[in-house]
Amino acid sequence: MAPSSNPTTHGVGVRWLKHLEQENARLKKLVAERDLEIEVMKEISAMVSVPARREQVAYAAGHGLSQRRACTLASVGRSALGYRSRKAVKDAAVVARMRELSAQ
Repeated sequence: MAPSSNPTTHGVGVRWLKHLEQENARLKKLVAERDLEIEVMKEISAMVSVPARREQVAYAAGHGLSQRRACTLASVGRSALGYRSRKAVKDAAVVARMRELSAQ
């Protein structure tokens, strides 16, 4: 009797095929995610400063990566995403005066 004509063997083969199809779908998803990460990192590789890296995270998150994964790829702490420098506001008067003096 051929293995394909045995109903019990056929059932096992169908289950195995279904398992392989599920595994293949999972692996394809992993490859697609990795390709997306590589593509995003190529596009944002020119940015290097801390504010620029925060922009990288926003860009990557906007293109389908999770914020956590984008932070890992850009080497940015997730706690640093909300940081906003107050230096520009604090030094605005001094900078304005320096511009006045340099314009003379």
